[in-house]
Amino acid sequence: MTLSIITINYNESKTTINLLKSLTAQTDQSFDIFVVDNFSQEKEIEALKIFISETTLPINLLEPYENLGFSGGNNIGIKKALKNGSDWVLLLNNDTWVENGFIAQIRAKLSHLGAGILGIPLIEQQKTVYCGKVRWLSQNLIHITDPEECASSESYIIGGAMAVHKDVFKKAGFLDEKYFLYFEDAEFSLRVRKKTFPMNIAKDIKVHHWATTSTKKLGQALLLRYHARNAMLFNAQHAPWYIKIFLPVWPLFVILKQIIKLPFWPERRKKSLAILNGVMDFYRGRFGRIL
Repeated sequence: MTLSIITINYNESKTTINLLKSLTAQTDQSFDIFVVDNFSQEKEIEALKIFISETTLPINLLEPYENLGFSGGNNIGIKKALKNGSDWVLLLNNDTWVENGFIAQIRAKLSHLGAGILGIPLIEQQKTVYCGKVRWLSQNLIHITDPEECASSESYIIGGAMAVHKDVFKKAGFLDEKYFLYFEDAEFSLRVRKKTFPMNIAKDIKVHHWATTSTKKLGQALLLRYHARNAMLFNAQHAPWYIKIFLPVWPLFVILKQIIKLPFWPERRKKSLAILNGVMDFYRGRFGRIL
């Protein structure tokens, strides 16, 4: 069984190197690593190249020379890994790190699974999240700390730590690049489930998550805009019929709510305008990266 690990760097070389160091310390080192750089600053790229040149692990630095976001960046790495013959592709956020026996545990788990997705729990701020849960007609998704809830048809595998078999990509496709950031892992999970692939949780394996991602540098207003736009798209694509009945009304409700807030909560003006812009992005079909 061949395994490839993919992570994305965006002006966070120090954080990414911390993950790579934890991978170089693995007891089982029979895996490839693909680091996709989303057009970082020159000094960040140079730091990565220096580290890669000094390590013994096979680390491949992929530079698309544009910011493709989480979905597009991972797709670059996934396609490269599959071309190189990988059976399983493991996506790891760059702000994670793993203990020395992580790969050995993952390999043992995957060797007993057929084609599908394996979610790896994330330790975040002294709690462990096992999966995510969809909330229809909401601009936010939630993380679940009870592994039993991950059996729900409305649960999804968190993209920050998930292993995907090659056959899944062949039949269900890759991450949807219209999302750029947020909701793409939920969308992918629901699409994969519709293809009847199993989704399992490795309850006994953990990934440490610092939760200090480079996305925070984009600013809260821009992140709210991505959330608003992508939530509309996600609901339009995957909501059950009894929810889709309300889809024409929901955006209007969101717009009215934010317009009402503008004169009464001036400190939230920037956030309200960002949400309004996100809704308009959806209506206008403006997907991918928001410039």
